[in-house]
Amino acid sequence: VCETVACSEEKIWKSGDSVYVLPCNSHEFNELNGILRIVKAGTQVFNVRGKDHIPSHELALSALLRDDAYPVTDVNIETALASMKRDSLALSLAGRGWNLLSYRNIPTGFVNNLGTRLNNYFPVDWRIRMSLPGRKDFNIIRWDGEEE
Repeated sequence: VCETVACSEEKIWKSGDSVYVLPCNSHEFNELNGILRIVKAGTQVFNVRGKDHIPSHELALSALLRDDAYPVTDVNIETALASMKRDSLALSLAGRGWNLLSYRNIPTGFVNNLGTRLNNYFPVDWRIRMSLPGRKDFNIIRWDGEEE
C-alpha cells in the first residue's frame, strides 16, 4: 500500500475486501469507532480480488496518491468525457496493467490495459448519462492560457 500512497503502515486499515488509508492510526480509529458512528473511514485504496489489487476511484482522486505509483496518460477532453460516460476507449497507453487517465493533469480514473482492450474502472454510479454537446458548446471552464 505504501508504494501507492503517501502513508505510514499504522494508518492502513482493512475491512472485508477493501483496504483504506485512515487520517489517524488504526489504534485511534478503533477507539473512535467504539464511541462514534463512523460513516466514512479514510480513503479507499483498493479492493482485493483473489491475488489482484483493484485500485479504487477514491485513490485516483486522492491527494495521497503518489505521482510514480501508476503510469499517467493525459487525454483530451473528448476522451476524458468518454471515459466518464464509460464508453469504450481506444487509446495507446504506455504499458499493460493499471493506468491513470488525466485531463490537464487532473486525474479522471483508472483503466486496465489488457493489451487487446481497455477495461474502464470509472464507477458505474458516477457515469455521465446525458448526451454531450459538440466540442465548441461545452467549454464551461476557461483554463489558464486558453483562448476564447
